[in-house]
Amino acid sequence: MIKLKRDNTSLLRGLVDSDFLLLNKNSNKNLRFLNSGLHFNGSKVNYLDSLETIKTLKQFVRLLQHSHHKKKNLLHIVVKNRQFMKIADSFFKNKPLNLEVKNSLNIKQSLVENQVLVLFDYINNNPLILKKLFDKNIFLINKINTKFEQNNWGTYKIFNELDDFKKLIFFIVLIEISLNKN
Repeated sequence: MIKLKRDNTSLLRGLVDSDFLLLNKNSNKNLRFLNSGLHFNGSKVNYLDSLETIKTLKQFVRLLQHSHHKKKNLLHIVVKNRQFMKIADSFFKNKPLNLEVKNSLNIKQSLVENQVLVLFDYINNNPLILKKLFDKNIFLINKINTKFEQNNWGTYKIFNELDDFKKLIFFIVLIEISLNKN
C-alpha cells in the first residue's frame, strides 16, 4: 500500500472542499472532462473527471511558476463578474506580485516580455482578438470556462465554470501559492 504525505493530497482535498469538481450547468455533450451526472433534489448536477481536472490544474500551476521565475513578468487576470474582480483585486492588493485584475480584454501595451493572461471567460473564435494579444506580447493564455471550442488557438484550458464563490477563492489561493512557492 502506498502511503501519501498530507502535502501530496492537499490539491485533491482543495478540489473536493471547494466543490471544484461539480458543475451546475447541464451539459449533454460527451466531453472528456465530464465524468457523469446525477440527479439531486430535482436538478441535474454534473461532476468532472478528477484526473483530467488535476492535469489541467497542474498545467496552470506550472505555467504560473514558469512565468514567475523570469525577471520581468506580468500576470493579467480577466474576470467578467465585477464582484469577483473586486474580491481578487483586494486579495492581491498588498502582495508583492506583478499582476493586474481587470474585467475586460482591454490590456495596455507593456514592455514586459513575459506576460500571462488568465481568462475566466471565453475568447470568441476571432483571430483579430488573438492577434491583438500577440501584438501586446501575451503568448501564454489560460482559459477557465465550459465552452466547447473547436479551435483552442494554442491556449491552455481548465474546463470549469467560476459561478461559485468557493471556486473563485480556490483559484485565488492556488495562484497565490503557486507564485509564492520557490
